[in-house]
Amino acid sequence: MAKPSRAVRRQALGIPVPRADHLGTLDGLRAVAVVAVVAYHLGHLRGGFLGVDVFFVLSGFLITRLLLAERENSGGIGLRAFWRRRLRRLVPPLLVVLPAVAIGARLWLPSWRLADVRTDALAALGYVANWRMVQSGQSYFGQGMDPSPLRHTWSLGVEEQFYLLWPVLVLLAVRLVPGSVRGLVLVGSASLAVTSAAWMAWTSSGVLDLSRVYYGTDTRVFAMCAGAVVASFWDPWREWAGATDEGRRTVSWVTRMAHGALIGVVVLFVVGSDSDPGFYRWGFQLAAVLSAVAITGLALGRGPVAGALNRGLPRWVGRRSYGIYLWSWPMQVFARTRLVDHRGLALDLAIVATSVGLAALSFRYVEQPILTGRPVWRRGAVRATGSSGRRLPLRGLRPVSAVVGVVSLLVVTTHGATGSPTVFSVSDSEARAVALRDDGFATSRAPASVRPPRSTSTTVVAPPGAGQEVNGEIVDQPTTPADARDPGPAPPFDPAVSLVVQSADGDPAAVHGRPLRVVLLGDSVAWTLGWSMEGGLDPGIELSTRAIIGCGMMPIDAAWGAAGSDMQDYGSLCAEQAEAERKGYADEPDLILLWMGAWEVFDHVWQGEELKVGSQRYAEVLEGRIQERIDRAREIGVPVVVAVVPCMGEVPAGTFDGVRREEDRVRWVNDRIRKVALRNPGWVRMVDPTSQLCDSSGQPIETTAHGVEIRPDGVHFEVDSAMWLWNTWLTRALASAFDPAP
Repeated sequence: MAKPSRAVRRQALGIPVPRADHLGTLDGLRAVAVVAVVAYHLGHLRGGFLGVDVFFVLSGFLITRLLLAERENSGGIGLRAFWRRRLRRLVPPLLVVLPAVAIGARLWLPSWRLADVRTDALAALGYVANWRMVQSGQSYFGQGMDPSPLRHTWSLGVEEQFYLLWPVLVLLAVRLVPGSVRGLVLVGSASLAVTSAAWMAWTSSGVLDLSRVYYGTDTRVFAMCAGAVVASFWDPWREWAGATDEGRRTVSWVTRMAHGALIGVVVLFVVGSDSDPGFYRWGFQLAAVLSAVAITGLALGRGPVAGALNRGLPRWVGRRSYGIYLWSWPMQVFARTRLVDHRGLALDLAIVATSVGLAALSFRYVEQPILTGRPVWRRGAVRATGSSGRRLPLRGLRPVSAVVGVVSLLVVTTHGATGSPTVFSVSDSEARAVALRDDGFATSRAPASVRPPRSTSTTVVAPPGAGQEVNGEIVDQPTTPADARDPGPAPPFDPAVSLVVQSADGDPAAVHGRPLRVVLLGDSVAWTLGWSMEGGLDPGIELSTRAIIGCGMMPIDAAWGAAGSDMQDYGSLCAEQAEAERKGYADEPDLILLWMGAWEVFDHVWQGEELKVGSQRYAEVLEGRIQERIDRAREIGVPVVVAVVPCMGEVPAGTFDGVRREEDRVRWVNDRIRKVALRNPGWVRMVDPTSQLCDSSGQPIETTAHGVEIRPDGVHFEVDSAMWLWNTWLTRALASAFDPAP
């Protein structure tokens, strides 16, 4: 006679059988989390990315609760059945989204993006997308120009890897210490959570790249372990709390704590920053703890907050949150790629509505039929089961065939992808390494006798020159400002020449009788002008690139944006800008080339103050930031050439487009550059690349005479076009800056 199950024995003894019943309030909490994530993606909630962490804690809680209930009901854990249930829940919607994204990429993204989309899709299907993001470095250029429509699948990889390993660890606990599984799970999950949280805090201090910390399973698993900690005691505690007066008093106290914790999570949604290394040392960890406390109390279904979360709309959204998460990000990428002239609330609402609609269709026609075994086209049909009561798969649906079909469709849809411009495949870590390298120039330093004299005098001098042509327009050269600085007895440039270099026929090797050493400072545009130039430049020039991608002239703690969108933080790489520039000045260059404008055309917020393009206050701050670079150069006796901001093309990502093509903004930034240059006669001149990059109507020139694409994304150069600009114009224009007045 077969031995009765553990559940039967518990019932015979009058002991309640634990069961992982559905907790409707947590559906409402899922709704809160997905709304936060979508708002973050749309640029309306700075810390909304922590909604993913709420999902992580929920997953750890629910999965561990299921595992423990199964063990206490049956005496064991069926790994195959568990993994099968997870696959039935997670894979079908993904099998719909991935082909849709591939088709969208084929229709709406540049052909050279298709190979990356295919790789991202296969990584998502294999649930290793987070490591794909780590491996690819999630290049600034790839994100800023055209974000991957599957970048959000990194979180699915983290969760699925947890689902794969965590049940095995729980099963080992069952077999090793069968009498105290919950206690062992409590201790084990708490220990793993503390270790992972500490690992994130330590590695974010510069040990690992911040994107590696963000995407890594090892640095994010603490959130799921926090949920597992709650699951280890929650069901027995709920039974005790409902059976005793002391327990009921405890429930009231825990419920109030949960309400406070949820408020804390919402505050973190507002103030969190995924680009601030400091936030990785406390913010993510606090979000996990608060989420765990919130789940502990809200799952009981007591109190007004739980009641609100357990109502129709929050539960409806929460049950479809997985689909909303899957659809919303690619919808945003494609919409902002195709509708570049439609920014603002209307587009955001359209994205949300479409995403929710697609998620609802997926839930009804894909997720539910597969989970229940009841096709929607057979209304009222009884779930098909075998004699054992096990759910049968839908007729004609074979998981392996479905996966093979999707993979085949991905390959066919993305076939014919062209090679990406080299610079756009560079990771952030590679870009940082270039800007922070120690070797500087390859050749030896020049003798002191040929270096320009130092001068830091600041007395007022007579005005240089008359009118200048800037960005295709004749502008008046005003009277020298009162704060103009004395060029000294022998400045590097002739104060009597025009402010803007008029010719490009100078010989760089003739300036000091050897190759002219140029240090390049600025943003990502400057960086693309200096990357991988080895052996391709005119031998009369040597180049040291100290530009930092994603960083302009404004302080790192400033935020940028424009009307109709939330302000955005500068990236974590900007923390390296000061050190990169310090190394540039230490290279002992002959000339500093400052190339800027991609970020300065945006409005900013700094130290709580709004700085709008066109305002006097922003003009003062921006001119001061440019002057700081010039002052450091003058202290070591090095002149500066600043490039006029040229026209820019259409960028296939809405956040970066439009604003950079507004002529009034570009003209205003160029006026700031010109005014700073006027304050530094003999030390600062300007070069204007407009004639090389823009046609007579002010539109970007797409290719060189030999067919080389100049700025593939409308802003940045690639290797061949950067070499073309240096060798046909920029090198000799910089040399001409040293020419004396005729």
